[in-house]
Amino acid sequence: YNTTIALKNIKALTVNTVKEIKERGFEEAPTEQSSLPHFVLQLLRQHLTILFFDIQELSKASIDSPTSIEDFYLLDLNLPKAQINELVKVEIETEKTEKPTTKEKLSFGFTGAELKLKSVITQLVNQVELLNEDKCTTDHLVTILTSKALTIKMHKVYFGCETVQLRYIIDKLSASFNNLTPTAIEKSTLFYTKTNKRNAIENMERLGISDLKNRCYKELSGGQQQRVLLARTLCAAKKMLILDEPVTGLDPIVSGEFYQLLRVFNQELGLTIIMVSHDIRSAVENATKILHLDQSPLFFGKTADYMKSAIGRKFIGGCENV
Repeated sequence: YNTTIALKNIKALTVNTVKEIKERGFEEAPTEQSSLPHFVLQLLRQHLTILFFDIQELSKASIDSPTSIEDFYLLDLNLPKAQINELVKVEIETEKTEKPTTKEKLSFGFTGAELKLKSVITQLVNQVELLNEDKCTTDHLVTILTSKALTIKMHKVYFGCETVQLRYIIDKLSASFNNLTPTAIEKSTLFYTKTNKRNAIENMERLGISDLKNRCYKELSGGQQQRVLLARTLCAAKKMLILDEPVTGLDPIVSGEFYQLLRVFNQELGLTIIMVSHDIRSAVENATKILHLDQSPLFFGKTADYMKSAIGRKFIGGCENV
């Protein structure tokens, strides 16, 4: 970023702050009885001035004609020379700045014997089909449970038993762990339960993509990819979907089918849907409320009221942000 431009902008902001101070009659130094705006404006002026000269000092080698404190106060800010004494240099103590701490590593805090754990899990696999052995093994599960630092690259574990059984097993195993909790298991993102699988199958059926379950995502059409992404989202969504330009690149027929799906999600599944779109006509046809933005909010309310509003009448059929 150009230092000259930065200094110019800081100076302009300082000038505007001083102007505001004068217009409000806040020229005197604030006291305990002063109003909050009085205190804030004076503090802002002070710190902007300090920032200006700190940057100028750090960049003095590249500045041809540095501004003196006297010129800054007398010429730029049009302040009396007596106020120059208020400027107190603030030293930046970089050496004392604490370094950001390393992100804490997630583990289940295993405290027992690994061979015994493996033996117990093997028995559970045989007795209650703990694992889906077509997708993972006992070794995969043991590696995750005993690891001191879990990573997303680890082989995922697919449980074959029911969720109730799994919770009971976790509760019994937890005596050998410091952190084997449902929260930690979910946070690791390394486990899939039988319930997760059922939800995935149901959502694939709901979206009509069951026949795509063995297809590569990259080989799918734009509409098929959109349905796959929606199915994945539904597996995690409980109350709300947030979508950003979801129909971009889709043809009108596929877009219409997509909006029909959203209506089903909203009306039958009870999901709240927030969608960013430039397609005002489709938004008006499908949404119950409209927030029309153009740098700042221009309208927010019911769709029927939006269509009657001046901004709604102006942009129906246009391409503004909704």
